[in-house]
Amino acid sequence: MTLDNILLRLERTNLSNTQTTYDVGLNFPGVQTLGGTGTVELYSDLNPALTGGFGITEANTRVRPTAGGSLTIGAGITVRNASNSRFATLGDAAGGALVIAGTVLAQSSGQTLRVTGSTVTNIGTLQASVGTLDVPSSTFTNSGVVAADGGTVFIHPTNFTNYVPGTLTGGTWRLS
Repeated sequence: MTLDNILLRLERTNLSNTQTTYDVGLNFPGVQTLGGTGTVELYSDLNPALTGGFGITEANTRVRPTAGGSLTIGAGITVRNASNSRFATLGDAAGGALVIAGTVLAQSSGQTLRVTGSTVTNIGTLQASVGTLDVPSSTFTNSGVVAADGGTVFIHPTNFTNYVPGTLTGGTWRLS
């Protein structure tokens, strides 16, 4: 899929605050690239306090590889959560590999943008300006930029290829 200098907003709203659930997202089967230039913005206004938590998961609003495939976020692409968004996810822990050559930005105060996959490889930029960027993948490799610029970056894979006890290696790690 190629974007041509556009903002694509994936929005999941629940106007009646009922227990009806609908998933909104882009699913990429096989080996695919989300390329071109532009921004994919993920937004969900689901409030577990109002719906009793029924059917609400982080995967309700997402961009992900499916069927064990892999997805590359191209260098000209930004994937971000919208202001005041909840439950947004890039990738799928059960889905497949995720390669980030573009930018992933957490920018929703008090909320989390999850970045996950069987493996996550960052050769672009992972950034949290507000809120939390959570990376719980099985394997995480960084040769790009990881930046906590006012927000929180939480990386907790089972296999962290850029960490030797006490030392982060590869790419740029920035805290401010």
